[in-house]
Amino acid sequence: MKKLGARDPAAGYRGREAFIADALFPAAPVTDWGLAPSPAVHNIFQAFDPVLNTLEFTRVIPGFKPEELSRAVKRLAPGKAAGPSGIPNEILWAAALTQPCAVLRIFNDCLDALTFPPRWKRARLVLLRKGPDKPHDAPSSYRPICMLNTPGKLLERLLLQRLEDHLDAQGGLRRAPNQFGFRTGVSTESAIGKVTCGVPQGSVLDPALWNVTYDSLLKMDTPSGVQLVGFADDHAVVEMAVTGQQLKDAINPTLTAIDNWMRSRGLELSHQKNKAVILS
Repeated sequence: MKKLGARDPAAGYRGREAFIADALFPAAPVTDWGLAPSPAVHNIFQAFDPVLNTLEFTRVIPGFKPEELSRAVKRLAPGKAAGPSGIPNEILWAAALTQPCAVLRIFNDCLDALTFPPRWKRARLVLLRKGPDKPHDAPSSYRPICMLNTPGKLLERLLLQRLEDHLDAQGGLRRAPNQFGFRTGVSTESAIGKVTCGVPQGSVLDPALWNVTYDSLLKMDTPSGVQLVGFADDHAVVEMAVTGQQLKDAINPTLTAIDNWMRSRGLELSHQKNKAVILS
């Protein structure tokens, strides 16, 4: 029995865990729905055929095929901890190989309904302490990881394959050439080779969707000599100038334009994390 008034140690731990999670994941900025496209715009995008480059209002989205499922399931790494569903990758792999039609029916139902099951969006938050010398009550002492449901990851993988095939078509012209992160075969070394001075977990689908969203920023018009280089969700503005004033005159308008681009899309630039590096 527990005495009345006695403090439950587990309750204190859960309270501290909630405090740390709130500090690590601050509230997202409020979305201005007035900036959202009108229903007419949505209808145009839904009717656009990327293959024929035409508007086709009777177009039917083809279902996932067995070869797409086989290709996606092979990307599921074994030995990974399962999310809230408790289904490990090995079980999904076995089910997809032995009962491909049944598995495809589930994911094609999601595709036909244009929905991503809400239960697959849930994640189990785990806080990993960075070391025994770190204070246990400080949010910075923990590294958060989100363990996602494996069926949702497989659905993301199927969608990602379709999206990458579309973006890589026509010689990759649908991708901004100065984005060097979240892409296969393009890394930090590629970014360094582009700039003379040298600049250098989670969801399966998010990196590719971020590149699609970020594409218009990387293609933004800039003053002569100013280069934009993206690596994943980091962004570098590079300019060569003779004097400090010339550097400011070229860089500052670009920084303002980037800030305005972020705000217009419900994003917020972390100014305190921005850094200026001068190489002479």
